[in-house]
Amino acid sequence: MKNDEIEKFIYQNRDAFDSEEPPAELWERIQQKMKANNSPRVVRFYSFRRVAAAIIMMLLGSLATWLVYENDELRKHIASVKTFTRQKAPDLAQIVPELAEAEAFYTQQIQLKALELSRQDWAALSMEKDYEIELNRLAAAYEELKADLYQTGSEQVIGAMIQNLQYRMELLNQQLQIIKKLQQQKWQKHDKVS
Repeated sequence: MKNDEIEKFIYQNRDAFDSEEPPAELWERIQQKMKANNSPRVVRFYSFRRVAAAIIMMLLGSLATWLVYENDELRKHIASVKTFTRQKAPDLAQIVPELAEAEAFYTQQIQLKALELSRQDWAALSMEKDYEIELNRLAAAYEELKADLYQTGSEQVIGAMIQNLQYRMELLNQQLQIIKKLQQQKWQKHDKVS
């Protein structure tokens, strides 16, 4: 209702509204200001940050994709090498039967001694398990020697492998002796106090 009245008023007084025009000098001033403002276009810094962030995200995505692909290829390669070594590596008993027997004997003894050591109360004895580092180092060296034996079949490698097993046995025996001495000393102190 009010809109109709406003439209009717505008329609009836249209000539009065159209009679006024902006002064000619106004347009001249606008043109002069436009000519004076011919400075280079200002690009906002935040738009550069957006572009840089988008580029970085694309690079990170590409890197992640590449790493996943390479990791997958690496896993496939490792699996194929493991399969190859399982198929190609002959049994130790086939190469040197005496060494296989010695390995079985020493491995059993080493496992028994290691089990006995694992049952000890290390905290009560105020001891660290430093021997495990040396034991692991010797075990890794043994695996390297075994790989060398498969390649060379050398008598020296066989001797080194047996010596490695003996060192591990001796290391565990020494550790057990140390623990027994500490336990005896502890019991003697306890007996003296009682």
